[in-house]
Amino acid sequence: MTLEELICQSNTAGISNVSTRGQPTTSIFCKKDIKGSIKSAISENPSFKQFLEENNAYGRYVKNITNQILRSRDISGKLIKCVHRIAHSNYSNREIINGTISWSSTSEGSDYWFKLYVDPKK
Repeated sequence: MTLEELICQSNTAGISNVSTRGQPTTSIFCKKDIKGSIKSAISENPSFKQFLEENNAYGRYVKNITNQILRSRDISGKLIKCVHRIAHSNYSNREIINGTISWSSTSEGSDYWFKLYVDPKK
C-alpha cells in the first residue's frame, strides 16, 4: 500500500459529506486528521524533521501547512501532494518548504520562511 493510499484510508473516519442550501456535496477533512497526516509524513523523513526541530520551526510548519491545506479548493489533492513531497527524501529540505507552503500567507510572513530557506541552522 502506498503512503497516499494509507492516508486516504486512515482519513476516511474524518470525512463526511454535507450539502448546504443546494450547493454540491463536498468532502470535509478534519483538521486533526490533516495535521496527523502531515506529522506522519514528517516522521517518514528524519532529515526534514531534524531540520525543522533544529530551526525551531516544526510546530509553525505543521500549523501553516495544515491551514493552507484546509483553505485549498482541492483538499485531498493538496494533502496528497504535500505528504508525498515531505515523505520522499529525494527532495531537499529547501525544496520541501518551498513546494508545500505559500510563505506570504503564513502568520510569520515570507521573511521568516525566506530566512529559514536561505540561512538555516543546518
